[in-house]
Amino acid sequence: MRVPSRRSLAWPAVSGVLFTCIVAGTHAHAAAAERSHLGGPSEAKRLTSPTELSQSIRAEGQLGPGKGTLYVGLEPPPGAKLTEGSPVVIEASGQGLKFPAKLKTRMQPGTPVAIPVEVDESSPGKAKLALSYYWCHSGDSGQCVREHADLTVTLDLSGDAPGGEAYFRYRATTK
Repeated sequence: MRVPSRRSLAWPAVSGVLFTCIVAGTHAHAAAAERSHLGGPSEAKRLTSPTELSQSIRAEGQLGPGKGTLYVGLEPPPGAKLTEGSPVVIEASGQGLKFPAKLKTRMQPGTPVAIPVEVDESSPGKAKLALSYYWCHSGDSGQCVREHADLTVTLDLSGDAPGGEAYFRYRATTK
């Protein structure tokens, strides 16, 4: 097994598998890693299974029919930090729920990511989200990790007024 150097990446050959980025700890390095396409089989595929990162979460708040907003509060694991300006990518779908095809934004620690959603009255209230963002180890280690999670989010769609807001937090689970 090849061990990544401080400047190398392990990139998944299959979408939805975590890759590890060991860099100097700045969002510029994280952005460069996000743009890299090394291709080919990856050690990361053997190390991380997508099902290990699948979770079910219940959002707080209420959405009614029409246009609303789902807010996602992203958090690092304990002892780590989020890097302002690093890339955040969220893909969402759900029966009777209309989301942007792919939401790409930049990390603003302490500020939730807003995802526009249009709710149809026939929706059962389950959204599938694939999210990825970077967190970095605190201190001088200089290691940043791309967190990827596949989530099933239960939404309260009992609101009778159009629109509304729902919110949930996701804390990185990668060690």
